[in-house]
Amino acid sequence: MDIDNILEQAQLAATQSQKKKARSLLREYMKVDLRNELAWLLFASVAESEIDETACLMRVLRINPNNAAAKNRLERIQSAYNAGAPDSSPQPTPPVVQEPTESPAPQDTSPTPPTAPERSAIPILLILIIGTCLVGIVISNLLDGSSSGSSSNSQTYRTYGRFTVPGTAYMDGRDIDANPTLTLMTMNVWDNKMQQPVCRLKHGTAVKLLGATTLDNRNYFHISSGSCEGWVIEKSLSTTKTEPVGDRIP
Repeated sequence: MDIDNILEQAQLAATQSQKKKARSLLREYMKVDLRNELAWLLFASVAESEIDETACLMRVLRINPNNAAAKNRLERIQSAYNAGAPDSSPQPTPPVVQEPTESPAPQDTSPTPPTAPERSAIPILLILIIGTCLVGIVISNLLDGSSSGSSSNSQTYRTYGRFTVPGTAYMDGRDIDANPTLTLMTMNVWDNKMQQPVCRLKHGTAVKLLGATTLDNRNYFHISSGSCEGWVIEKSLSTTKTEPVGDRIP
């Protein structure tokens, strides 16, 4: 199918409320063209969650910072959340009025129904400030066909290099290309921008693979072990637990 025809079919599916079909066609289209702002706007309109929609709109603004449609939609999303956020402004205290003394009315002992939780402004604020890296992760998941807001019970597994996500791996501090060979016995786990270490794990520690993304032809993995959670590059992981080699660097 011609690439332009794929986009036209996606637009038609969207207008007919066939959102799943539209998303599938858009993923095919974006295998060829990731710089079409109209395609990203269309993807935002059929997204499964507001996080996915927001990530698509932010992608539009990266391509064209002056895109009014994307700006307006982001403002509406934020306004909707702000409208549902708890009002923290002080409320006036009502005057106390002394009512005539009466016999107390019988008390209703029936259980009080639970109230719906108030909508918080935090989720969209977070996605607006998380930066390029996490937006890239959301977009990567989106193009793989998994939604950031999906609540399906079925588990989606994806392969990144030697690893399957979600899955298990082991921290690997070996550098067999060094001369002499060496092993880092403790390694940094980084924040989502790979700029600041958030914790450290020992060589051979088993970790859970929570997510992954590919940037500049390198695979990065979202891992956790106990209270330590963050990101590492693929070469810091192994599919099996390995023994240290060469010099051991604390």
